[in-house]
Amino acid sequence: MATATVKEIPLAQISRPLPRQNDQEKVTALMDSIQQEGLREPIDVLEVDGQYYGFSGCHRFEAHQRLGKETIKCRVRRARYWSAVPLSTRDVRGAVHRIGTSGGHHC
Repeated sequence: MATATVKEIPLAQISRPLPRQNDQEKVTALMDSIQQEGLREPIDVLEVDGQYYGFSGCHRFEAHQRLGKETIKCRVRRARYWSAVPLSTRDVRGAVHRIGTSGGHHC
């Protein structure tokens, strides 16, 4: 299993290839919590050749965007790029499935 490191990453550098419809009440509650206490749990991102792909923490990510934050705390897992073909959504979903996340919670 890949080891993960935690670091702040600019929101603009994180691609979110898996479409998600967020619960706006949850996003608003997270915004309040983040303003008062900061982000307690990092989001999970997959790094492939220096590009970051977000696959969890969709509500936390949106809360950071709406608060105007430039960065977010991320748990980064690295993966190798196996071919010259650009990474597709299917590739990211496969990598996410193989790596998984702690606790099975994706947002």
